Amino acid sequence: MTMRAGRIALIGALLLAPGAGAETLSIDQAVARALGRHPALAAAGHAEDAARARTRQARTAWLPRVSVEGAYRYQGPVPELSIDTGITLPGTSEPVSITREIGTAHVASASVTAGWRALDFGARAARVEAAAAMERAAAADGAERQAEVAQAVRLAYLGVALQDEVARVTEGALAVARDARDRAQSGLAAGLASKVGVAAARSRVAELESRLVAARQGRERGAETLRLLLGLSPGEPVVLSERLGELVPVEVAAPETTPVEARLDASQQALERQQQAVRRSALPTVDLYATGGYQYPRTFVETDRAGFVWAAGVKLSWEAFDGGLRARQRDELDARIAEVGSLREAAGEDTRRRLADAEAALRTARASGEAATAQVEAARVYLDAARGGQEAGTATTLEVQAAEEALEQAQLAEIKASFDAAVAQAERLRALGVARVRAEESGR
Repeated sequence: MTMRAGRIALIGALLLAPGAGAETLSIDQAVARALGRHPALAAAGHAEDAARARTRQARTAWLPRVSVEGAYRYQGPVPELSIDTGITLPGTSEPVSITREIGTAHVASASVTAGWRALDFGARAARVEAAAAMERAAAADGAERQAEVAQAVRLAYLGVALQDEVARVTEGALAVARDARDRAQSGLAAGLASKVGVAAARSRVAELESRLVAARQGRERGAETLRLLLGLSPGEPVVLSERLGELVPVEVAAPETTPVEARLDASQQALERQQQAVRRSALPTVDLYATGGYQYPRTFVETDRAGFVWAAGVKLSWEAFDGGLRARQRDELDARIAEVGSLREAAGEDTRRRLADAEAALRTARASGEAATAQVEAARVYLDAARGGQEAGTATTLEVQAAEEALEQAQLAEIKASFDAAVAQAERLRALGVARVRAEESGR
């Protein structure tokens, strides 16, 4: 029980979050409350939103691209064109020649270009599929975090319920022990009881008082963990609406894959699509483009005119040699695919092992519960017989006390069996990655 309480405290410490609002909740409502407000799950939601945005980013590769450009350039020297006319004017000895600047030192332009990749041999499709697979992996990761938070809440709730039951049984036994101590002290004063009987009665009271304090302290530790998980204020009363014996087992069918396995499956699919994209990026691409704009000068030979210009065409691009980059990328992706495949196999084995452990613990707890119930019934019979014998003078006070202790221990064993069975069921849900087992209410 101490190890279980330590585990509850550890899980609670890893999932702390401030909050407010007192609640009286069932275990399912407590789970629903935590799933609706825990920051770890909010972070998972943001990660899923980011993955969804990456998928939309990848899909934009199918759309055309439009770019707007503007430029001004001052250049020199300006080219000149010299023409020898071959005509010699009267009074001159050389033919007339004409020299004219071609173009201008000032060049300005503003243009709009639209382009669309018409062919890339499936590289874009592979990238989109890879992004969609990573989106599924993010969703599975969120489901895995939900299962972790739900498990922490269930263990904290069960820890509080256990201490409540221990305190209830201890309080009942303490009332009986105090009454027996008072009778023994009165009997000693009247000379009808021994000092040994009085000492035994006092020792019994002291033992139960110590156990009651420990149960209440343990209850407060578990309640504080539950407050943190549910976002309640420090010190706010935590009242459970279900006792250990009232928790109804819920049979949950095993899903085809757990969230961990689904995340790894999606990750492997994403890596395989990335590998396809790398392979297909080695092939040529074909782009269509059209551009139009305003330019000064409109043509190279004009010096004083500006106007509209346009162009349209097809461009073939192929990176014939990339220095071995794509080959190295494929090597990396091969290794990562193999890694994820091994992790997937390990996750399946871990799920089967945890399920087997949980189911074995549940069978053991149920058997222990049946035995403890029989012991409680037998202990009540022995106690009635011991008290009857004490009244008849055939049984001692110590024999009655021993019967009372036997009944108390049997009741505690019955409580412990109920707790172990509930914990085993929670462990099974965690192994399956199940957070919600029914449509819970939030409690507000």
